[in-house]
Amino acid sequence: MLSGDAVALTLHHGLRRAPHRPVIIGPVLAQAWRPDPKTVHAFSGYLKDCTVPQARGSAAPMQGRATANVGCVACAKTTTLDSYKRAGAMLAKAVPPGKKRPDAVDASSS
Repeated sequence: MLSGDAVALTLHHGLRRAPHRPVIIGPVLAQAWRPDPKTVHAFSGYLKDCTVPQARGSAAPMQGRATANVGCVACAKTTTLDSYKRAGAMLAKAVPPGKKRPDAVDASSS
C-alpha cells in the first residue's frame, strides 16, 4: 500500500467510512515498519486511520468512540505502538546469520 497502489488506496479510503477501523496486527506493523523518513511519513498517514489490537496509543477500534469495549480482543490495550515500531527499527538493522530473514515475532520478543 505504501507504493501508492490505486486499488489499495481506494480500499483504504472506503474503509474509512466503516464503523470499525481497519485492523493492523502488531507483528505485521513491526514487520513492515522501517525508521526511514519516506516509510514513516507514508505509513503514519495510513496508521492513523487504523487500529492495532491491544496496543496502547493506537486509535480506538470503533470510530467516534474514545473508549473501547474491554471484552473485545481488538479493543483491549496491552502493549504500545512504539513497541512495534522499535521492533521494526531493530529488523531494519538486523544482520541474521546465513539465509535467515529478520522476523517481527523474533524482534518483538527481544
